[in-house]
Amino acid sequence: MVTNAPLTFPTNHVNILSLQATEKVNGTLVEIFLAQPLQFEVFSDQDQTININIFKGRLDTVYFNMMKSPDQLAWIKTCQFENSAQISFKPRKPFVNYTHNVMTDSTRIQISLIGEVPIVDSVESSPVDSSRREEGLLDVSIGRIVIDPGHGGEDSGAVGKNGLIEKEVTLDIANRLKMLLDNEKGFAVFLTRDKDELVPLERRAEIANRNKADLFISIHTNASKKGSAQGFETYFLSAAKNEDARTVAALENSSLRFERTSDSSQNLSDIDFILMDLVQNEFLAESSDLASLIQRHLKRELTIPDRGVNQAGFVVLNKTYMPSVLVETAFISNQEEEALLKKDSFRQQVAQAIFESIKQFRQKYESLK
Repeated sequence: MVTNAPLTFPTNHVNILSLQATEKVNGTLVEIFLAQPLQFEVFSDQDQTININIFKGRLDTVYFNMMKSPDQLAWIKTCQFENSAQISFKPRKPFVNYTHNVMTDSTRIQISLIGEVPIVDSVESSPVDSSRREEGLLDVSIGRIVIDPGHGGEDSGAVGKNGLIEKEVTLDIANRLKMLLDNEKGFAVFLTRDKDELVPLERRAEIANRNKADLFISIHTNASKKGSAQGFETYFLSAAKNEDARTVAALENSSLRFERTSDSSQNLSDIDFILMDLVQNEFLAESSDLASLIQRHLKRELTIPDRGVNQAGFVVLNKTYMPSVLVETAFISNQEEEALLKKDSFRQQVAQAIFESIKQFRQKYESLK
């Protein structure tokens, strides 16, 4: 309940300290700084006002209500309740989605307001790119690429009816992609594995983060109990929207059974993986953008069905702090596509399509600097 008069606390008794907003490549990041870990909830009104209820929160309403709003926010309002505090703000720019997260130190609430990044064939033809360039919102360099050949070692991945093994296909395509990138000026390329070895899923993300990767691309072949299933698709990390996507994520996440670890993440659902580390959502729009570019170029190169861009909770993408996608190149469980996956020419087409996508992604985003 709200008291008749606003509640205030002496400065040394408050546990909600300050707020800041930062423009990011794909939207706005709002951070609330706390003196101690506190539980909270976030919801949005129809007019895109964001409200954060912080349980057992105590703030200086005078300080917050008199502070100058960051340039990214139209206004900030606060209210102190008896057992909680509320911070509300209105972003200046519309957003298509928002996520919230608590940083590892538990004293920083992050709310990512994700804007829409449109897909275009030509950077020069994009009026949105022009306006964003004038605003100076982007300051990115796309040069360090981590390629992740799916599976490896005792984890063979899916196996086709005629004996083709996923781990061998993915490593070959990854090596072909690496060769294309190595021959292109301005790229530094890293593989999560360069031989037939088991690399834990979360270790792959660590490799990308340690090498300060600008992009992370995980390569796989698809599989289904239905031998008739066919086509290629590209995923980014988010909650699965349908059962097919959920099944694909479960298939790729099943590699965890080969990892000798007591990590409790082995028992988590796809949505739990996302909740584990929502910092990835800072790159949600770019990941979706990259996935769309890859899907478009694969469609130009391949004759098999285009299954589109999809989303699901992949462990290997969960803790990569850069735009990240997972490419399902074809169904190894389909005999016709298994035959294609055996061919050097098909593997080269896949590598070429991903290569062209990376180049276009770099051209698009670096032109906005």
